[in-house]
Amino acid sequence: MIVLDDVHQVFFSESDASGNFIRESSCSESPIKRILFVTSPFDLSGIAPIKPPGYRLSKLGASFGGRPIVLKRNETLNVGDVLPQVYFSTLVVAIQDAEGRSLFGPDVDWGLVWLRVRDKDGRVVMSTGMSRNQLDTYVHKAENLIRLELPEGEWFLELNSFEDKGAWYKSSTPVVVRKSGGPFEINLRLTK
Repeated sequence: MIVLDDVHQVFFSESDASGNFIRESSCSESPIKRILFVTSPFDLSGIAPIKPPGYRLSKLGASFGGRPIVLKRNETLNVGDVLPQVYFSTLVVAIQDAEGRSLFGPDVDWGLVWLRVRDKDGRVVMSTGMSRNQLDTYVHKAENLIRLELPEGEWFLELNSFEDKGAWYKSSTPVVVRKSGGPFEINLRLTK
């Protein structure tokens, strides 16, 4: 997945099977500064709460910051070989309480459930609700299973059953995502 970001717009492209890509764009101004970001495919088979690029994600390290490039009018820019900077993996998370039972009962309105992700230093990276399509496609409510796409790293997942207003259920154990794996399943125990 190739992403060009200029703060106001984000342009997504996919490479071919060999990793080659072409992105055509017209430059109304010249030069234009953009951030080039290359990642493994994401948002293909699960909810992807962390989607690079993002200027606030640069605090997670250089790999999340992308590479600055400059586009000029009537110029073809060859960026050369660009390795993926971040790899995503699919995981199925069974959300459980401290005793290993499903965290939410059948009376919980999943339309109000929010997901929050913290990095290994405890900083909030993303806090978001889930769309109706995401709930229908990637959440198995009866089993309290959520299918996620997360980048490599250590992440702490938290859930709130009343948007971002109620108490957050948290885990003291990080979810460790490696670039070689996926999809994989984990049981995650959360407490208030």
